[in-house]
Amino acid sequence: DRPRRTGSERQSFDEVIDFGVDVLSQVEEVIEIGTQRTAGIVSSAFNLTNCIVGGGVLALPFAYSRSGLLLGLLLTIFIAGMGVFTARLLKLSAKLVPFAVASFKDLGSYCFGVAGGLFI
Repeated sequence: DRPRRTGSERQSFDEVIDFGVDVLSQVEEVIEIGTQRTAGIVSSAFNLTNCIVGGGVLALPFAYSRSGLLLGLLLTIFIAGMGVFTARLLKLSAKLVPFAVASFKDLGSYCFGVAGGLFI
């Protein structure tokens, strides 16, 4: 047996429910706005570059302070070379696939089977 709510308690409970409904409708509006695809290729590429460069600007000074100038420079050159090598491998893999590859998952599925596509 639950205690019955008085008039003021009932009103405050209804206010909480109304507030929750308002919040949910606002969240739904934000989700709808967020699912609209308005970004183009140029703005997406700029955003990705901004994220990568921004992370590097924050991380590189710390890495250099821990590793020293010479080792830090060598590691930076090595990592850059690995990035170029990886990009070339992706380009070569995309050329060797007999059909148009739309995603990394498609490329992984073609090269490594179903497990590769699921892993990637």
